[in-house]
Amino acid sequence: MQSSNIPSLARSFLGASLLSVATAFGAAMAQAPYPDKAITWVVPYNPGGATDAIARLLAQKLGEEVGQSVVIQNVPGAGTVIGATQVARAAPDGYRIMSADIATLAISPALTPNVGYDPVTSFTAVGEIARLPLVLVVHKDVPASTVTELIDYAGQPGVDLNYASAGPGSPHHMGMELLLHRTGANMTHIPYNGAGPAMADVLSGRVGVMFGSLGAVLPHIQAGVLKPLGVSGLQPLAGLDGVPPLAKDDPRLADYEMYAWQGVVGPAGMPAAVTQSLNAALEKILASGEVQERLGALGVQAAFSSPQAFQEYIESEVRLWNDVVQERGLKNGSPAQNAR
Repeated sequence: MQSSNIPSLARSFLGASLLSVATAFGAAMAQAPYPDKAITWVVPYNPGGATDAIARLLAQKLGEEVGQSVVIQNVPGAGTVIGATQVARAAPDGYRIMSADIATLAISPALTPNVGYDPVTSFTAVGEIARLPLVLVVHKDVPASTVTELIDYAGQPGVDLNYASAGPGSPHHMGMELLLHRTGANMTHIPYNGAGPAMADVLSGRVGVMFGSLGAVLPHIQAGVLKPLGVSGLQPLAGLDGVPPLAKDDPRLADYEMYAWQGVVGPAGMPAAVTQSLNAALEKILASGEVQERLGALGVQAAFSSPQAFQEYIESEVRLWNDVVQERGLKNGSPAQNAR
């Protein structure tokens, strides 16, 4: 009888040993430092634009900082919705992150009832990385040299003033809609397939007004073809001496502030330690004079925020653009487009 129990005891001992080994292995894996393999950084646009250039610059520096490769993956389509949906559904382990901008997290969800993700709850905010203020310009023949004169001119009887944009829902479009929302002015939107064609028609005088990036408009301002009326951010821009922020130039725009901003997000539910690790690395990278200079060459201002501050900013932008879309009657079922 006693000898017959030996096999079962051996099996019990073996099972307990295997369980102990498996538990220890699992604990060791759970405690493995992050990251211990390559990170994929999704860019929801085609290669070659400013968003792609910013991501590639920061991804290279991030890889150097964390000691692992950071691979850019371009997933364009449906005004960033395809890439954003893919990331929202990814494992929340920190190995799939994304460049998320004003279109992805604020404008597309406001314009489109069902984009496939919630801008507030579907992602983990890692931190803001860049802000691109826009410049309000008019063709030299438009009789306005300030934003107040432009608004007053647009309200005159018989005046039908048009403004150009890079497409419905683009920052160029929404920046103007916010201005019209704040002032009650009326202008007709002429959307184009990209900022280049839109700018071409403003330069020719076929369209009178446009918001554009500093890099796009500055040569034409210097040539005397365009007149700058104001900038969409709260600070003047280098190279545009004497051109005020819109918020400081007309009392109707006292709370006007708009950027084509960008940040980094991951899927909802990322561990706090992973989020903080990425945020700390980005903070160090964005503080670099070299990185700030290279971003400046793209017409972009380096920006940094904590995960909590970025989450709060996303939520405030969602509220703002939902209000603008509702008030202006812009909801059209089409995702936002962004020429960046």
